Amino acid sequence: GGPVFLGGNSMGVRSRMGSYDTFFIPDKKLDPRRDAPPRRNAVISQSGAFIITRMSNLESLDPKLAMSVGNQVDLTMSDLLYAVGRRDDLDCIGVYVEGFNDLDGIEFVRAVKEVTALGKVVVFYKAGRTPAGRSATAGHTASLAGDYDVCHEVVTQAGALVADTFKEFEQLLEIATHLHGKKVSGRRIGAISNAGYETVGMADAIVGARYELQMPTLSKAAGDEIAQVLAKYRLDALVNPRNPLDVTPMATDE
Repeated sequence: GGPVFLGGNSMGVRSRMGSYDTFFIPDKKLDPRRDAPPRRNAVISQSGAFIITRMSNLESLDPKLAMSVGNQVDLTMSDLLYAVGRRDDLDCIGVYVEGFNDLDGIEFVRAVKEVTALGKVVVFYKAGRTPAGRSATAGHTASLAGDYDVCHEVVTQAGALVADTFKEFEQLLEIATHLHGKKVSGRRIGAISNAGYETVGMADAIVGARYELQMPTLSKAAGDEIAQVLAKYRLDALVNPRNPLDVTPMATDE
């Protein structure tokens, strides 16, 4: 019982459920999206600027809850993950960590196990991968970054999706939010764009360091069906029904 303290060195909390925002970022820099329905995700971060940048880059996700932890004088990363992960109105939680308080890393792993066992997705980024990065975390939030490889392995085994880059963090959180609760099976995908370079890029991206997808040739039935749609919109002379499908800028949203 009693009062708790978030911070210091914290930007505070932005809560769509509670209708309060202590970030005090001008609307022109970060759309408050007060009238847009929030998504069922949250972001917990030691860095306030990390949250702001992710929210700016991923406006469509619009987290219900964003919390800047700062130096963890009282509330810690595990405290917040337990609290947020036990909420019924949240499915995905993004976590940015620079360092843990003494023994809180162990408790954080327990929290990841509990939250993922509840069917939630935890997307995790650990700062301090290099000596320069560890030095930077000490100067930023007075954190001891610890051994990155050990943290990566343990948190992965606990059930989190561990991102190696900020961009990957954003992409994993976006995918987890949009696909949560949906049945996804297999590795065979189709791709469509109205720009040729994007179809090339999507085809190149099906194989990565930690994943491999397939972009199969369309069956005759699927090709014929797409050809009918192209003919309906007079694109059949311009577009070849194939996978990936480049519908050209001539295509409409229909």
